[in-house]
Amino acid sequence: MKQYFLFLLGFSVSLVGFGQQKADSIQDPVRQIFAQDLVQELSKFPLNYQFTSIKDYTASALYFKTESGDLKDGRTPETINNFGLKTQGLYRNKKGVLFFGDISISKEFYKNLKWNLSYDLPENGVMSDPHYFGVSKGGNWSNQEYDINGGFILPVSFKIKLLLNTNYTLFNKYRIDLDPRPEITCNNLDVNLGLSYKLAEKHHIKASFSYGYTHGDNEIKFSNNDKNLPANYDIYVRWMSGYGSLSSPFKNSTQRRFTEHQAHLGYTFQTENLTIMADALYKAADQLTYRNNGVVDKDDTSNYFASYKPESFSVHVLGLYKITPLKQVKFNVSGDFSSGNNFWYAKGGKTYSAQENALKAGVSYLNFSSEKIFWDMGLSTKIWNVEQRDALATTSSNYTNLDFQPYIMRSFAVSDNMALSPFFKSTLRLNLDELYIQGNTSDLENIQENDFAAYAQRDFYSEVIIPNHELYSANQLNLSGGTFININSQKHYNVSLKLQAGYQIALQQMHAFSSSDPSRFSGLASLTISY
Repeated sequence: MKQYFLFLLGFSVSLVGFGQQKADSIQDPVRQIFAQDLVQELSKFPLNYQFTSIKDYTASALYFKTESGDLKDGRTPETINNFGLKTQGLYRNKKGVLFFGDISISKEFYKNLKWNLSYDLPENGVMSDPHYFGVSKGGNWSNQEYDINGGFILPVSFKIKLLLNTNYTLFNKYRIDLDPRPEITCNNLDVNLGLSYKLAEKHHIKASFSYGYTHGDNEIKFSNNDKNLPANYDIYVRWMSGYGSLSSPFKNSTQRRFTEHQAHLGYTFQTENLTIMADALYKAADQLTYRNNGVVDKDDTSNYFASYKPESFSVHVLGLYKITPLKQVKFNVSGDFSSGNNFWYAKGGKTYSAQENALKAGVSYLNFSSEKIFWDMGLSTKIWNVEQRDALATTSSNYTNLDFQPYIMRSFAVSDNMALSPFFKSTLRLNLDELYIQGNTSDLENIQENDFAAYAQRDFYSEVIIPNHELYSANQLNLSGGTFININSQKHYNVSLKLQAGYQIALQQMHAFSSSDPSRFSGLASLTISY
């Protein structure tokens, strides 16, 4: 594994060790929100890199991010501090080969993370896998992650281009100060192969297929095993078996094996001033969780605790229009539809299901007056819905929200070699509909003495399930602002310092939180050298 990791590292370094920027493009992924969002959208379908005019660049960044506050998911840390190094870039050589890639190393610290001894944090109230360990007592974590992504698009003939893209991720997570103390190691490898074919002067078709494999180990230790008793239900490890259901684990360890397949089809229309990229993606995964991490026969179903099979289908349309050489418009429309069902082997059937759907549209505008003076602004809107159902706990949650996300940036010259680019972003979330059904209320209100499992489930509902539904169905406002300080050197090395702060609040009184007006703060500082 070590030799394989070093091979991937060397391969990716060769991809991001790029040359200097082209002068015929105004898109700069280092100091523009417009271009940063564009790169993020292109990374979903790497074959589309060939249809854009993003200048060749290499950028290396040292960054620090933080967020803290009580307006959060019950399975998210009270405070997250993250710092790391990242290098990314894009380069076209004289033979027409387009290289792209990034390498990142990060160190992350969690403060007071409850109910989640897993490898992942929830997003929009949904865990990427519904089967994980949990305890109500919070603890601090120390994590590190290494991510290597690299690829190229190779012209095979005048009409055909070949894509090869690989991504490798390794992370370790440790709860460091209080029992229980999980030690999590996870490896992921994805390989993506694709082709594009030029049908005519303005028309291209694209297709790609990818396969991913993930292996994870999670072992939980106690400094004092005598405390690992059901009576100590705040630290006694429970299986979180899907949304609101809890059970006793077979052992305080588990092993995971995930496989994922993706199939992509696309079409691109391109003229001198207009590019439209339409792409459709189907994704299916099989996520197996084992009873313990000592399993030898990984295909023996008697060793399975549960499986989760998420599926998704998405359609994306991305357009770029060049009004003049110094004015560009970007527009995008997308739809994402996903669902997942679990199978709990001890119960012999499905106990949990989740559905997530989203429709998004956005437009951005980039206008240059000179090299250092420009406007960068945009607006996007998204309507999204999440539904979760737990058959065993007879609980379901459904919420639909509408997000508005405007941003604006103004860059101006301070001197011949320095420019300031202050910016402002916001997200306004409006709840359109919500429904919460809890069929086990009377059971949790009338718990028999010494029923410690019921005590744990009661606390899980009062600290996670009920507050989460209120959180994700509440009207909210998130404001953030900051500035880029850009310095151009005489030797083609450009330095950019980014400072940003954000503040998130609920626009209504909250009843399931310890405070009626919870909030969350975020901050970012990064120093980037591009060349």
